[in-house]
Amino acid sequence: MCIAGARWVQTEILEKTPESDFRVYAIWFNVLWTDSQSKWDDDLLSDPRVLHFWDEEKIVGLWYEQHVTRLGQQGARRVEWDAYFLYHPDAIWAEQVPRVVSWGRTIVAKRKQLQHDLLELLQHGRVAARASP
Repeated sequence: MCIAGARWVQTEILEKTPESDFRVYAIWFNVLWTDSQSKWDDDLLSDPRVLHFWDEEKIVGLWYEQHVTRLGQQGARRVEWDAYFLYHPDAIWAEQVPRVVSWGRTIVAKRKQLQHDLLELLQHGRVAARASP
């Protein structure tokens, strides 16, 4: 699913908004048995606005689950993955975590919401994005 979401972001967001000034941070890690860094195709999101990161320890997915999406119940630790998190461009990661403008999982399931929320921010000339495929 996360591969399908990444393909959709490439074709329906990045390729259709080449003049837009925003960034995508793609955080990759192994969740399924077929996932591995050696099989990771960083050409999947080939737009120069995309920065790719491999997170072997799943630190980002664990953080988002604990602080934003809260998937776990009664202290269970789960990993957030195949999700997007949209931020205003003035968001600063410091002592206080910036407010998420929009988020959704899976990227394919929430693609219309992602597209709508991103285009709304682009119309106002203000956008930054992070993706955790």
